Amino acid sequence: MATNKPSKSETQSDTSTDHSETVESRFTAADRKQTVPSSTASVYNSSAEASVHLPDSTSSKQDSLKDQTTTPPTTSLTSLNIQQGSDAAPFEDEFRFNRDIRIKHDRDSYHCLVAAMAAVSDNELVIVDYDNKSVKMVNVDNDVISSYITFDTKPCDITTLPNREVAVTFSAEQLMRILSTTSGLSIKKSIKVSGDCLAVEYCNNYIYISYCNPVKIQILSLSGGVRKSIIPNSKCLEFINMPRFIAVDIKDSSSTILYVSDWTRNTIISMDQHGKMLAVYNDEGLVKPFDITKTPFGSIYVCNSGQGIIYKMSEDLGEGLVILGQQDGLKCPHSMCFCPSRKSLYISSGLDVPNYFNFIKQFIYN
Repeated sequence: MATNKPSKSETQSDTSTDHSETVESRFTAADRKQTVPSSTASVYNSSAEASVHLPDSTSSKQDSLKDQTTTPPTTSLTSLNIQQGSDAAPFEDEFRFNRDIRIKHDRDSYHCLVAAMAAVSDNELVIVDYDNKSVKMVNVDNDVISSYITFDTKPCDITTLPNREVAVTFSAEQLMRILSTTSGLSIKKSIKVSGDCLAVEYCNNYIYISYCNPVKIQILSLSGGVRKSIIPNSKCLEFINMPRFIAVDIKDSSSTILYVSDWTRNTIISMDQHGKMLAVYNDEGLVKPFDITKTPFGSIYVCNSGQGIIYKMSEDLGEGLVILGQQDGLKCPHSMCFCPSRKSLYISSGLDVPNYFNFIKQFIYN
């Protein structure tokens, strides 16, 4: 349910077991010197197993998720006004915890680190497991992993496409792979992109991809053709250099708002379709923001991982509400997705503890 933002004393109470710093470093340093071999994938569907070999598309290179050490800005251009649920009628999104869903597979070599996930049906999620270099399809009713694919490099983000397809980004290979989910997971094609790709988001028949080195956002057709490149202006670049997650809000045919989170800068910005910054939030209460998403009913949600809470943000980033927090069982929320048919919000954890790492939490919208 909606609550006030936790006090600093509350958020500090878990520091003895919070290994999120170690976890987050995996997204920056673990593969920095990774050599990318000829690309292959191992596919598992239910009890049948097969190997799928993809074309060799890259040579050796450093992983793009480089550690950023730039000191974040110390001032906020928009101060977030955290409100009680009862005091914010437009922001009354309330959820109740339903259950934990196990996502650990027997073939996993490590604890799960769910970098991203997407709902492909009312009872199926496709999960990007960063540490196990895998993509999994999970039945949320019985915790059965019905399909499983491993790759040579670590997948970064995922988005749903039409016809029960998903797109997954692989920064180390500068690739976006299109997977079908109709009969288990299968690889349809690989699309070479123009840089170190991070976030991917589908909206209105187009695919939006964020990049670092340099920072940009591209709009692609479903076939992979570049329709537009958005270069953030200098004001945006003062606040972001690792656009790890994005959300797209198309207002009308001539107006689009792009929301970008950068956990290395403890910052969220919004910009228009031309790269002009609209608003920024980098208050001290925002600690390691990860996934940012637009819900089907128009809300913008943010994983405030370091505080263990989920924010609902206003369009101008000037108001917000804590809708879920540590009192709801959240620890270092990392990624999330919404299933409209079940009114369910699924949230993964970045806490390096098996009881959190290997499960995702399901919350039901009241």
